[in-house]
Amino acid sequence: MAKTREQIEKKWEIKQNEMIKSANYRFRKQFSIKSDKIKESLEKEKDKMERKLRAYINKKTLEYKRKCANEIRALEWKPQREYKPKPLNLLEFAMDIQQENSKLRDTDADGNWYCVSCGVHCSWENLHGWHDHSRKVKNICLNPININAQCKRCNQITWPLGNIELKERTQAYYRTTLVLRYWDEAVDELDRKKAEYFKKWYNCNWDYWQGDIALKDYIPQLIDKNEELRKQKNFYKPKRNWRKVRQEHN
Repeated sequence: MAKTREQIEKKWEIKQNEMIKSANYRFRKQFSIKSDKIKESLEKEKDKMERKLRAYINKKTLEYKRKCANEIRALEWKPQREYKPKPLNLLEFAMDIQQENSKLRDTDADGNWYCVSCGVHCSWENLHGWHDHSRKVKNICLNPININAQCKRCNQITWPLGNIELKERTQAYYRTTLVLRYWDEAVDELDRKKAEYFKKWYNCNWDYWQGDIALKDYIPQLIDKNEELRKQKNFYKPKRNWRKVRQEHN
């Protein structure tokens, strides 16, 4: 028996209400866990999680509305609408992969290693792929030397807002570790390229990618590196299927 328009709308309205209820439950559960672990940045974590919750609900609501509209169009013998994915930001996509690769490079087979700034032994979940020089410096934002595994605490200290003295001390420890790992010449080369980037940016507002090869040709190399490093680890599962996402946006 064919469904009526009202039945279809009612079905998707119920699904949407269940999704919102489930999302709110997960949010409260996650926040209660985080509140026990991170007392000092409780409000910041809460705001961040609330933004994620709103973004998730908005995304799923839009998805349900589209599915509901397509069911109604099928009921009325109209062709289905196709929704094209948003264009992929190649630089952001490449940085996500490079950050994962740098963390995989720095950690052992079980995903544990020492923070580049404070030296605390951390698990994979508590490590970030953090930039020494800002990711806004486009000509070195993908340089593996510029990205290293850093714990969540040091990561939060280096945010723009916060204790300036503690931030400077953390960044100084980071720089010292870089020199020990890669020698002065490699770290000085990063500084030189950063100065070069801002000199060109201020002179002609040139937001550019300066690499040996084009970014679209560099991403497959990053994906290959990720798959190579993945074989050496016992725990790792990528945040996304990098290769599939890249193929979908080709």
